Amino acid sequence: SQLAGNIAFLHVNDPDPVIVTASVDRIRLARRPHVELDQELSGQVTWTGTSSMEIRMEYKSEGQTWLEAFVTFVVLDRNTHKPTKIPPIVPETDAERKLFVDGAKRAAQKKALRKANQTPSPQMEDKAREMLQKATPLLTMPSLADPYAILMSQTRMQSTEIAQPQVQNLHNRIFGGFLMRKAFELAFSTAYVFGGARPIFLEVDEVSFLAPVDVG
Repeated sequence: SQLAGNIAFLHVNDPDPVIVTASVDRIRLARRPHVELDQELSGQVTWTGTSSMEIRMEYKSEGQTWLEAFVTFVVLDRNTHKPTKIPPIVPETDAERKLFVDGAKRAAQKKALRKANQTPSPQMEDKAREMLQKATPLLTMPSLADPYAILMSQTRMQSTEIAQPQVQNLHNRIFGGFLMRKAFELAFSTAYVFGGARPIFLEVDEVSFLAPVDVG
């Protein structure tokens, strides 16, 4: 969200920083909000690394959190576009220390997953072979295959969007929140078509921004 970006800018305390959204982790809907009640959106830096920070965002209604998300930002040097150091945070309360430790664990897990994705584990390879074996009848002998089975590729949906200047960020690239909304809308439509009934949103596992998106 824009508020998460504002918090990141305030923490860096640089007159002209280059801050990019690296990922949004686990957007969780705890309960359904009542639209007739006042809503409160807040956030704070919960963990800092050398050049990255995690910001916890939460929506509250009547003192209860109904939506929670963790946003990771990376700060780059304006000239070299390489990661640069940011001010560390010092947790003071037990709650802040827990948030900091949890944030460090999430950062370590993401780093480990990036390394693991480069070299598939034996378990992943075995699972892939198993799934390929199940898919073979659908490809070679569809009349003999499980009538309730469907290939993953057959569930694919896509959309085309012309990115307009009004959704650009400070760096003249498309705002990440806009991309997330479009991705959610497409995911909702895909689930609707596949399931044959209106889906109910519960949680987003992770959103990673791999490259900036230009206007146009």
